Amino acid sequence: MKKQKPLVATVKMTLKKQFSQFKTDKGCQICGYNRLARNLCFHHVNGGGSWQNDRGKTLRERRSNAHHFELWRKCDPELNDCVILRHNCHGEVEAGMTPCPAVGAQR
Repeated sequence: MKKQKPLVATVKMTLKKQFSQFKTDKGCQICGYNRLARNLCFHHVNGGGSWQNDRGKTLRERRSNAHHFELWRKCDPELNDCVILRHNCHGEVEAGMTPCPAVGAQR
């Protein structure tokens, strides 16, 4: 009989798939690349951003935050302040070589 994955691992995998799909659906907003999600990253247009970090929380608090829909709902406002960039394009934006596209701008 196959061993079941713990709930937290299942939720993490589901979220990872959702973020990957979100990134590849949008693609890099500078060069248009959209083939592999691991080559794309989120860039906060208005500075740092406020992604929730679980460091410093107890294991019980982390598990209570693991509900799939709650996590996606918390991230949704952050995604509206981000653009998707390929890692090479992201480096150029950070170095000031390429202007950062506006949020919601399409290539």
